[in-house]
Amino acid sequence: MRKIFIVLVFFCSLQALAQDSAKTKRDTNSVSGFSSLNDSLNKAQQDSIFKETLEQNSRNLDSFLRYREEMRARQKRNVLIRIGLGIFFFIILVIGLNRQRKKSP
Repeated sequence: MRKIFIVLVFFCSLQALAQDSAKTKRDTNSVSGFSSLNDSLNKAQQDSIFKETLEQNSRNLDSFLRYREEMRARQKRNVLIRIGLGIFFFIILVIGLNRQRKKSP
């Protein structure tokens, strides 16, 4: 019973995948000329879209790199300000400790 079922499914699948030869051999001379023209127009349109996308990506990358450089400059400035403030307060601390030592004796 199982073998019969497998053979039936096999033959049904072959019948479903078979192509009719009349449908595959069409006269496509006029259709092929139109499709090639259509394909060339589509290709030109896709090329222009690709170029626009490439230019936009380049502009975005340039603006991102400029933004990143500005951020690095700001971070560097902030680091230098903090280091300067740290040194300033350290000097004030040392001066304050020296004054207390002089007043004690």
